[in-house]
Amino acid sequence: MPKFIGKNTRIKVGGVDLTTSIASIEVTETVDEVETTAFGSASRSRIAGLKDASITISFHQDYGTGSVADTLGSVFGGTTSVVILAATAITQSTATATAPLYTIPVLCSQQTPVNGQIGDLVTFDVTWPAVGEITKSTSGTF
Repeated sequence: MPKFIGKNTRIKVGGVDLTTSIASIEVTETVDEVETTAFGSASRSRIAGLKDASITISFHQDYGTGSVADTLGSVFGGTTSVVILAATAITQSTATATAPLYTIPVLCSQQTPVNGQIGDLVTFDVTWPAVGEITKSTSGTF
C-alpha cells in the first residue's frame, strides 16, 4: 500500500458523518497474553487469549442539530458503530484495497458536552471500548 497523508479519513458515529468535526482518531487492538509455562520449561511460553480494542476520537465540539453534541447525546450509554474509511480523497465513498473500510462496534461510555477555555477551540476526547470484533473490508460504501 502506498504511503499517504491522513487528511482524507472519513468517520461516522452512529450513522452520522462527523468527519469535519474530528481532529484525530486512534484505534488500539490488543490480545491477552496467557502464560502456559509448565514445570521443566527453561523459558516462559504463552498463547493468545481474548482480543480487546478501543477507539479514541478527538472531537471539535458542535451543538448544531445532527452534529457532535446531538449525535453523541443520542448514543451515550448505549452501543453503536464507528465506521472509518481510510480514504485517499475526501470525496471518496467506496472502500478499496488501498482505502479500507473499518467498522468498530463500541460502547459509548463517555461524552463531554461542555469543555473549553476562553478564546480556544472547544475540543474533547473520548475513548470507547469495542464490544465485538473490528471488521475490515476492501469493498462497500461509506
